[in-house]
Amino acid sequence: MNTRLGSFPYEARFLYLDNLFDRIEWQGLFQNEQPVHIDLGAGDGGYTAAMAQKHPGINFLAVERLKGRAIKIAKKSVRFHCPNLRVIRLES
Repeated sequence: MNTRLGSFPYEARFLYLDNLFDRIEWQGLFQNEQPVHIDLGAGDGGYTAAMAQKHPGINFLAVERLKGRAIKIAKKSVRFHCPNLRVIRLES
């Protein structure tokens, strides 16, 4: 797993995988041991961001294929102060 950090604050919310078959270390990704909910085809992330805000004791991973939508989700996670929300861009 690679967590490349870019120059924009929201880029830290992206999950970058070097190998799709590697096991994801959830504790390392979220820095806690809370349960993880996965939203496949997350769209613009409105639902996932709202759920992340409402349930801070649950981690959320939004999966989205389109780059623009994935960026919107990452920006919402920063704007709405959701440290329990991460984004991965791939075909679900």
